[in-house]
Amino acid sequence: MNRLLWYVLLVALFTPNLDANSKVRKRVQECLALAESKDAAQRKQAVQDLRSLGISALPYVLPSIAHKKPRVRLVVVQVIASAGAKASGLVPNLVAGMVDKDVKVREAIQSALKQIGRPHSKVLSNLVKLSRHENYNVRLEAVRALGRYEQRGVGAASAIVERLGESDRPQIASAAKKALVAMGKYAVPALLKGTRSSQAKIRSGSVEALATIGEPVSKITPSLNRCLRDPVSGVKLAAIKALGKLGQFSGRNVPNLVDALKDSNSSVQIQAARALGGLG
Repeated sequence: MNRLLWYVLLVALFTPNLDANSKVRKRVQECLALAESKDAAQRKQAVQDLRSLGISALPYVLPSIAHKKPRVRLVVVQVIASAGAKASGLVPNLVAGMVDKDVKVREAIQSALKQIGRPHSKVLSNLVKLSRHENYNVRLEAVRALGRYEQRGVGAASAIVERLGESDRPQIASAAKKALVAMGKYAVPALLKGTRSSQAKIRSGSVEALATIGEPVSKITPSLNRCLRDPVSGVKLAAIKALGKLGQFSGRNVPNLVDALKDSNSSVQIQAARALGGLG
């Protein structure tokens, strides 16, 4: 008798929720069917109707981000975007969607990511993985999303430093630098390691980011001094500019700056001469 009573109570408690969820799911399916229409007005209505269902509809809307029809994928992205910060847990799904062949869908995803802002802390590791994705667009938006964490994303700093090495993809390297600068002094440990990378682009990018962050000077300066002796002109040039920007040239830099005057790169020679002139 007691077991029967418990069963009746459980059914009474959970049935309303199950019914509500099934109604939401059914309504989402109806709206997504409308989203397949070639009529722009009907697709707009589908977006409005899905938005009216609130965030409870998102789990049922999300799978259609992989729908075969671009116009449906576009509606899905627009609906997710309208949830704003409440959709922060779906950022990796949107970033992964940047493999989309339709330019309008990709542009909508970029807009959605800006609207959502900082991703949920639980998806940080997913974004780190996506920052190494084979697709250029995915990597770029993953780095941008990681940059929105700012100080909270320090766990991702090492992964972002890796992206400084994308010499054939300057937009990604630029986004990585911007993200690291946004993290400020919290990104410094990863950037100091970056100055020792086997890739010259990572070394120079790390030096430039450190110069922009500018603190703590006592930790940054030794690595910049070491980079004055780098065999690659681009790294050497970045180090000269960084030390000059931070006002950290001293007498001990003279031998390295004199050597820099002999560098094959004229820009390195000019910057070294200026630095020596400033030392008097």
